[in-house]
Amino acid sequence: MNLKSIRVLIVDDEVLLLELSKIFLEKTGGIIADTAPSGNEALSMLATKQYDVIVSDYQMPGKDGLQLLREIKERGSDVPFILFTGKSREDIAVAALNMGAAFYLQKGGDPKAQFAELSNMIFRAAANQEAERRLITSEEKFRTMFMDSAEAYLLLSGKEFIDCNKAALKMYRTTLEGILGRSPADLSPPFQPDGRSSEEKMLEVLQNANAPMKFEWLHQTADGTEFYALIALTPLNPAGDGYIFCAVTDITDRKKAEQALKASEGRFRSVVANAEALSFVIDRNGIITLSEGKGLANLGRRPGELVGKSINELLSNDPHLIRSVERASKGESLHDIFNYRGRKYDTVFTPVKGEEGQSSDVIAIANDITEKALIDQERQQNAMRMQALLELNQMSDRPLSELTAFAMEEGVRLTNSSIGYLAFMNEDETVLTMHAWSREAMKQCAITEKPFEYKVSETGLWGEAVRLRKAVITNDYSAPSVMKRGTPTGHVRLTKHMNVPVFDSGRIVLVAGVGNKKEDYDLGDVRELTLLMEGMWRLIRKKRMEEALRESEKRMADIIDLLPDPTMVISVDGIVVAWNKAMESLTNTKALDIVGKGEHEYAMPFYGQRRPLLIDYALNKNHDVLSKYNSIRLDGNVITAETIPLRLKGKDVILWARASPFYDDNGEIIGGIETVRDVTEWKRSESTLMQMNKQLNTLSDITRHDLLNTLTVLRGHVALARTRTQDEQFLKHLKVEDRLLQKVEDQIMFTKEYQNLGLAAPIWQNLAELVKKMDMPPGVALMNECDGIEIYADPMLPRVFDNLLDNSIRHGEKVTAIRVKPKRGTDGLRIIFEDNGNGIPRGNKEIIFQRGYGKNTGLGLFLVREILEITGMKIEETGVEGQGARFEVLVPRGFYRRQNEQ
Repeated sequence: MNLKSIRVLIVDDEVLLLELSKIFLEKTGGIIADTAPSGNEALSMLATKQYDVIVSDYQMPGKDGLQLLREIKERGSDVPFILFTGKSREDIAVAALNMGAAFYLQKGGDPKAQFAELSNMIFRAAANQEAERRLITSEEKFRTMFMDSAEAYLLLSGKEFIDCNKAALKMYRTTLEGILGRSPADLSPPFQPDGRSSEEKMLEVLQNANAPMKFEWLHQTADGTEFYALIALTPLNPAGDGYIFCAVTDITDRKKAEQALKASEGRFRSVVANAEALSFVIDRNGIITLSEGKGLANLGRRPGELVGKSINELLSNDPHLIRSVERASKGESLHDIFNYRGRKYDTVFTPVKGEEGQSSDVIAIANDITEKALIDQERQQNAMRMQALLELNQMSDRPLSELTAFAMEEGVRLTNSSIGYLAFMNEDETVLTMHAWSREAMKQCAITEKPFEYKVSETGLWGEAVRLRKAVITNDYSAPSVMKRGTPTGHVRLTKHMNVPVFDSGRIVLVAGVGNKKEDYDLGDVRELTLLMEGMWRLIRKKRMEEALRESEKRMADIIDLLPDPTMVISVDGIVVAWNKAMESLTNTKALDIVGKGEHEYAMPFYGQRRPLLIDYALNKNHDVLSKYNSIRLDGNVITAETIPLRLKGKDVILWARASPFYDDNGEIIGGIETVRDVTEWKRSESTLMQMNKQLNTLSDITRHDLLNTLTVLRGHVALARTRTQDEQFLKHLKVEDRLLQKVEDQIMFTKEYQNLGLAAPIWQNLAELVKKMDMPPGVALMNECDGIEIYADPMLPRVFDNLLDNSIRHGEKVTAIRVKPKRGTDGLRIIFEDNGNGIPRGNKEIIFQRGYGKNTGLGLFLVREILEITGMKIEETGVEGQGARFEVLVPRGFYRRQNEQ
């Protein structure tokens, strides 16, 4: 944990004290503080955020500090808890500490000193918590090493085993239950080789095990097989009744070899000749008299081939091994590990006493542990690489030059090289740009003007890693090669060289090279350097992405700042990230005072309180938000609405708001944006216009009433005139007058409907219910397939379906069925209204919607189009003449929804 950025949650019912605490603690530096006015609020915040330390008052309404601490602990949290209270009762402090509180601090006194003490406690609590976590990690690592070690390890408590590793289970050929709770004597034959009982001898050893000790012991496996072991006991608490760590090494082969030598030299030769271990007998003059063992083949030797050879000649390059033989010839038993011809041996030197008790020959038994040593070396290399990667990741805030320099030096160290370099590749893999040299390379290089860019096509041997797209090892750099282009004067002298390409999505992004290792480079070195450089590249790529994101956010903020409408942007966790100049002007709140704040701080300039806004619905679909708004409209993820009148700059205003989420490249929501606009004057104009419409409608109603009365009188006179004449020509004129009077009446009735268009606000209407209410004539079947669909339209929408039905019946002539069904498309929802009548000729498909066209009033389909266009809907006729009429109503996205969907 980085102690420079400790996140602290302060809980106190005193709001002023909360703010004061936050100011003092953050002023200290290294602390970021959040506040909660109650225990319940604190629990809610803990459910969504992680904190390093909690500071809480004791006496709070609802839930006091101890209750809060208890509930936090019951939830399994180990966040350090500091009780910071004005109560000076000792029992509260004791209770808090007993419940797991890290510290207890009483309020009062000099605030500066008190908050300094509180800051100190916070840092100590966080540090202690981090130390505990590291200890747990360390214990887990030790446990893993203990369990996975190839050596057999056991742990004694008193005289009973309480733990062991896998190697021990394998050695004793048993299960964990066969060892735990049992004593060393239980895993031994009744008697040891010296005749003493295993139980008696065990008690004697344990009584004296107050310091590290080694001894031999005869053990017995679960199936009764006996084997000799070298026991190393290490008391973990020598001063008390602690545990004893036991390392058990199977030395059965060694004991058998010793016993065979003592029994007979012939038998010894038979045994050692078939053993993997190397067996040698060396006389007092240093001459080899016996050389046996299958392992001789690994040295290119045959059994007996070295007999008669002097060790001084054979081992002239290994004086240490010669001294070991000399010491053994003087009577000293030795155990040593040495390297010979590229292999590693664990060797026991045993002096053989002559008849007079003086040392004569030396027996040397050498076990080849090369593979085991390689495994140990690989583990060590893995640990070193993991440590390097860990340190590299902790440098994520450092400049690129420091990251690459560190990685280069670690690459040199992990491969046991003396020099190294690192070059970045361009996009089309044609140019390498040298970026870093190791410190030793810089010391040795005498070139004054070093080139930085190299065309791959012109590079020599070191460019082969790019051309071959794999690691290239050159263990003899002096050997001739057609790929060599020579080195400039002053270049570092190379004896060995290895370089590896690093890939990202199939493209080479960099080449790292090392050189002048004492031993030959191998695939292990390739693996070490590749893994390290891949880890470095991942970190570099992450840094570049973060820098690009910051630059992108800055560009976005600059664009938003120039928008003419007041606009704000918040992150997915509710932090204000942008507040443009227009928003500053609208709210009298500067961006500097609100950017970076959360907890609905952005609502304060509008409502004087923290509460969700329309942007919170866009991010979290919080339906409670919508109760605070009017005229709500949804279009996909975009929502628009009008606020209930609120107070801004001393005036009552109405704001139009538009909010939507925005996404990252993976389609994940990363924040939201809300734009507002003062529509107060527009709403006033709208209200005035509605009042004028109301007055005009009143006048229209009066005029229409009077006209209809007049028409009634005229129709009466026409009817009276028809009864008083038999003149055919005159009766034809009266019939024309009847038709004209009917047309005038239709026109007057149309104005009654037309005047109501658009006066009422659109509403959500159930499509299936609208279709079901159509007045179907006898003999015409209705197929209603519109279940579950709602349409946002003018309240006069039912007239649309009534008029379409009337059109089908009047003009379809032979209609027996009507079908209404929805069809979703990329441009919205299409409502299909079709019949099985005569259909409409191709040339009439558009003019049927014109006012006055048709055999009846000529206003039905005209009115249909007018009603639909109020909410942006369109209608067209797409049927085939002779097969029936087909009307398609296009409903834009956002103006339809599934039933009960918000």
